[in-house]
Amino acid sequence: MPHSATFLHIETQAHGGAFGHNSIPTPTEAQAKAGNYKLGRINLYGLNIAIEQPRGTYRTGTDANGKRWTSRMAAHYGYFERTRGNDGDGVDCFVGFYPQSELAYVINQNVDGRFDEHKVMLCFPDEATARRAYADSYDRGWPGLASLVPASISQLKWWPKNGDMTRPLKACLLANGLDGAGEALRILVNEASRIERAQHLQATPYERSAQRVDYANGYKSKTVLTRLGEVTFEVPQVRSGGFYPSALERGSRSEQAMNLALAEMYVQGVSTRKVITVLQKLVGPEISISSTQISRCTALLDEGLQAWRTRSLDETPYVILDARYERVRHANQVVDCAVLVAIGVTASGHRRVLGVSVALSEAEVHWRAFLDSLIQRGLRGVKFIASDDHAGLKAARKAMFPGVPWQRCQFHLQHNAQGYVSKLDQRTPVARQIRGIFNASDAHEAQRLLNMALKEWQVSHPQLAAWAEINLPEGFAVFGLPEAHRLRLRTTNGLERLNRELKRRTRVATLFPNTDSCLRLVSALLAEQDEEWMSAKIYLNMKP
Repeated sequence: MPHSATFLHIETQAHGGAFGHNSIPTPTEAQAKAGNYKLGRINLYGLNIAIEQPRGTYRTGTDANGKRWTSRMAAHYGYFERTRGNDGDGVDCFVGFYPQSELAYVINQNVDGRFDEHKVMLCFPDEATARRAYADSYDRGWPGLASLVPASISQLKWWPKNGDMTRPLKACLLANGLDGAGEALRILVNEASRIERAQHLQATPYERSAQRVDYANGYKSKTVLTRLGEVTFEVPQVRSGGFYPSALERGSRSEQAMNLALAEMYVQGVSTRKVITVLQKLVGPEISISSTQISRCTALLDEGLQAWRTRSLDETPYVILDARYERVRHANQVVDCAVLVAIGVTASGHRRVLGVSVALSEAEVHWRAFLDSLIQRGLRGVKFIASDDHAGLKAARKAMFPGVPWQRCQFHLQHNAQGYVSKLDQRTPVARQIRGIFNASDAHEAQRLLNMALKEWQVSHPQLAAWAEINLPEGFAVFGLPEAHRLRLRTTNGLERLNRELKRRTRVATLFPNTDSCLRLVSALLAEQDEEWMSAKIYLNMKP
């Protein structure tokens, strides 16, 4: 189980309150209205939930027009303790029957066409089931479900403490720190606007200066409808008026320039000089921005990216590892640093980016530290690892995951075999034979085909035969998996495609000034990909 709570535990705890199936007296209507009765209590994913109405019980109340209503609950109903929703009480939630789920679903509930409050759907296997449980808990035709936003558990933990509970939740604004591009955009534009105001005043905050022309006068909120959703900026004010940030052109609801600048921040925001160029697009070419001000911007970004890199992991049966290299300035020299990346397929069948690290090489010590960090963050239940045959990774994997079956990438094996075939016209027939071995129905058949090929190669390609006898069986671990999973796990191609996309996005930088700047950009790109995978359809059916 990916979480400590089981279905039986949830049911027992949910019915521990006054409305549960037990011997506790049912509260009177006055007691129920006042909340003066015992509640069931559940701890899910580290969140404390008070259950008011267990599944199957009836919830009653009176609407704004004085009309009585009664609803039979299709799921356990309660609220998150120590939270505050738009109605002033705890954020409401429905708890379903599937604690293995790694996603929650946040419903923006409307009443009379206007936003009312949020309802969180927990422990549901998919969005459709969550929607149905919500609808079944109200009168037929209830129009309250305005929109639904999927959220990871880490995002769900972050949101009640940091999100705006008075507004509908937008997917792009739901972030584990800075997972959402909209939040990154908000921070960058706000900071750029403060810088521009200081330039307009000819004085920094609290600075005594003979050149000062006016004084700061707080901020006013401005909500801009962007393709990232609604983003609320803090517009700096001055006492005498006459100032408005050029990044937020007065009256304009177009965000094209801001989105382009944000994209370039991700791609080129790796040195003070380049970040200055990007922010000047927001505040105007005449603005001179110091490295201290840039550091303040990157510090805000780094805080969110660090939260993403250190978020808790969970049961992940399949793990894929790979590395690529970036040119980085280190100790007054330009070196090729290894970007170590791990992706996985979780128990729910979704792909996730598990982690990333920038190291000076792929030596065992760096891979071991990276794998150890994944374990410390909660990675468990690993049943299969796929990677290439790198000595440092191989040693680290054996040390950190002893006994876990290892699949050597079949694509790399196929490619490496060509180096042992001297005649060019023989390479295609050899490749066809190897492909036939890897496409066998099971490990026994693959070994039989390999033995037949070895007899042939010992005569025609003796070096290939000696290499293949030792190396090709390292690509057979995938035969131990369900047949429906083999095609996607017999190579590391999925991760290599991701690395190629990273290369395309980082190519503009050409040379990173330090490892922190490299890690910042790669983390931002991988966080975007992880969010996309998290909300996509399942990658593998884990119950084939």
